[in-house]
Amino acid sequence: MTNYWDDYLGSNQTNIHPRTGLLDNNRIFSADGTKSIRFGNHEMDSMGTTKFHFHLEEWKYDPVNDVMDYFNTLVRIKE
Repeated sequence: MTNYWDDYLGSNQTNIHPRTGLLDNNRIFSADGTKSIRFGNHEMDSMGTTKFHFHLEEWKYDPVNDVMDYFNTLVRIKE
């Protein structure tokens, strides 16, 4: 699973949220801040069930409207 995350995020990952500059213990961000993996307590609590999952997230800034578009894809983990 972590190889999949590495392929999605690329190198130089961080858990510093690019918008807030604060530590985010539930996410790993790509170096450019446009992608993240969310795998926090909620996701960990589903381990061992058919609902075990993580989230692929994408963040796209629209400078014309000063809006951050957020895309979230839930990925089930089969054990």
